[in-house]
Parts: sequence; structure tokens; C-alpha cells
Amino acid sequence: MERFYLDHPGEAEPDLDTEEMQLVQNKGIEHELNFLAALKNAGRGVTDFGSQKEHLQATLSAMRRGDEIIYQGYLVRDEFAGYSDFLVREDSPSSLGAWSYEPWDTKFARHPKPYFLVQLCCYAEMLEAVQGVRPRHLRVVLGAKTDAGPEPAPFRTDDFFFYYRALKEAFLEQQRAFDPAQQPEINPFADLGRWAGYAERILEERDDLALVANIRSSQRRKLLETGIQTVAALAAADGIHVPRFNDATLDQLRRQAKLQVSSRGKDKPDFELLPADGAEGPLGLSLLPPAPDASRPQVPRAFSKQAIRARHAAPPRWRHIAGDCRHHGLAKTHRQGLHQHPCQEDRDRDHQHPARKRPGAGLRSREVASQQGSRRGAILAALAVLGGSMASVRVGVYKHCGWGPFAPTDVSGVYRDRSDSG
Repeated sequence: MERFYLDHPGEAEPDLDTEEMQLVQNKGIEHELNFLAALKNAGRGVTDFGSQKEHLQATLSAMRRGDEIIYQGYLVRDEFAGYSDFLVREDSPSSLGAWSYEPWDTKFARHPKPYFLVQLCCYAEMLEAVQGVRPRHLRVVLGAKTDAGPEPAPFRTDDFFFYYRALKEAFLEQQRAFDPAQQPEINPFADLGRWAGYAERILEERDDLALVANIRSSQRRKLLETGIQTVAALAAADGIHVPRFNDATLDQLRRQAKLQVSSRGKDKPDFELLPADGAEGPLGLSLLPPAPDASRPQVPRAFSKQAIRARHAAPPRWRHIAGDCRHHGLAKTHRQGLHQHPCQEDRDRDHQHPARKRPGAGLRSREVASQQGSRRGAILAALAVLGGSMASVRVGVYKHCGWGPFAPTDVSGVYRDRSDSG
């Protein structure tokens, strides 16, 4: 399309740049100018051609003089021409003298991309025609900054140059075979860049199958092979069977195409409610509880009369022990009806055999144990207020026997409101 656009201006127009694209372009220009300013502030000799156009002779003269850095130098070779961000002198002999140049390019990206190096290889080929030797390295100044500022990332030219040559020859062959009267097949599932709007208009004129919502490229290809070329043809194809095509999926696409065709020209499109195939019970929003009665005030479950009455009537089944075991000489806190001790059996064995303590046991102070007991009690009280049903949490409390190091305990499914009879 770019070739057709250049050869036949006015017959096809690309999409305008979006605000996002303009923002990225502006950031790229800002990154380039910031790097240029950093070079000048560092005392590097910079020959600035940023305000000139097609200044080939001026660029060649600066290279022959051996200028240290050439900004926006213009290079030409055969069918290709371009402005290199920076041509940087290196101490390597060439036909210019005891120096030569290598191309640097600024890219507002955190990581290098393949087309960065293809572009730099093209500049390297142009430089080779001028100085008689191919630059040994290509450098990309990425947007990721270090403490010392942007650092050029080096790449060996010969690692990428021959792939670039093959890509270039394929591109030139395509251009030599270009026929403006033969429009190429549009791939509706590809990223068409700034020609996406133009391609969409062509697909709409054709009533292409790619306009059917949720259709895949393989499904579109099978339908085309069967002779179904348009959305309208698919909508009218009742009872059709396509080889290697699931009948249920084909019927869904046909119904979708029928809805799209019937909705054309309407302000409000037609729609069809889809059943929950193979579902047992309600799904989605149907799982929500019924709307509450506005005439009755809503009381949180944890503070309802039934919950409070059940809490006081139920026997204390569980015990929570915060802090260390008794033989460590540390305080312990009892809280009834909130937490069952996860390691009751191990704790009893440790009481009977103090020698089984692991290294680091008993190192915490009474204040630490007291603070942990208060913190854990606050967590438990908050869980009780939030609803009193089963909860699975990971809290930063320490194990009950004080074994070092102080590892957090995974308390899953342990906190429970005594009013929950299940």
C-alpha cells in the first residue's frame, strides 16, 4: 500500500496517527534530543545537520574531515537513502584516513527489536560504500537509563548483515514485480498498521466473511473453499454441511451472521440470548442473592441477635493459645471459641520433654510474645466482625513453640465463628 500510495496519490489515504502513536513519536524525538544534548554537555564534538535536508555533500565533507560525531548525516546507496541519527568516529583505518564511522540510532524502547538492527545494517551498507570498510559494530541507544545516562548497546554487524541482505533482495524483488492493477489479498486478521481503516472499508464493500464476529481464519478459509464468500451468503446457508467443520460451531457462526445482516441500518442491533449449554444450576449474575427488602433494616450477620445468642449459648469447644509454651517461661493468652490449636499433640510432647527444643527456642521476650498475642487477637476479632464464616489467611504470626527462625504460620481454614454450627 505504501508503494501504491506514492505512485497514485489521492486514490488511497492512510489512517491518521492516533494520540497514542503521536505520544510515542514525541517521546522518541525527546529521547533523541536528550541524548544529543548529553553528548554536547560532555564536551564531544558534534556536527549538527538536524535542520538540513538531503545534504549528502555536507555529510561526506564532515566524514572526510574526521568530525567526531555527525548528527542526522544523510547517506545514499543505490535505491536507498536515509538520515542516520548519529555517525560516530572510531579509531579504525578506512579510505577516509586513520578513522572510520559506525552508525548509532536512538530508540525509545527498553529492549532491542529486530527491525532496529535491519535499519542499522542498511546504514552500515551505505557507510561501506563511502569509507571502503564495513563498520564492525552497530549501536542502539535504548530508552532504559542507567546511573550514567543512556548507554549504547553494541551488536556485531556481521551477526545480522547477511540476513539483512537476504531480506533486502526479497523486498527489491517484490517491488520489481509490483502491479498497481493487481490488488493483493487482504489478511483481515493481521496488523495492517495505518492502513487498517482502508482495508476495513474494502472488506465492508465485499461483505467479507472476516466481518462475522468471532470467526477464525481457518474457519473463513473452509467456508471460502465451499463457495460461501459473503456474510449474507453465510446467513442464508441453512442446514449446510462443510467438510472438517464442526456442525454446532458452523450453526453458531450462521446465526451470528444472520443477526449482523438483520441489524444493518438499525439504531439498535438485533440480539439473541444464548443458553448456558451443559450448565447445572444458575450461572453468572443468577448466583447473586435476591434483593433485600428495603422496609427492613439490614443488620450485619456477626451482630444479629441469632448470632450473638448462639455465641453465648454454645460451649467453649476450641482454645487459642498465643505466645510460647509454658516451659519457655513466656506469657500465654487464652481466647475462647475462636481458634483450635493446630499442633496440640506436638505441644504436649514438648511439655513432657523440654530437651526436644530446637535451637533458638525461648529467645523472644515477654513483650514480643505479648505484642504478638495482641496482634493475633486483633486479627481474630476482625475476622469475627467480618462475618464469622470460614476464612483462609496467611498471617505473619510466629509458631507456638518459639522455634527459630520465626517462620510465619499458614493458618488455613482454622479461624471460625462459634455461631457457625457447620
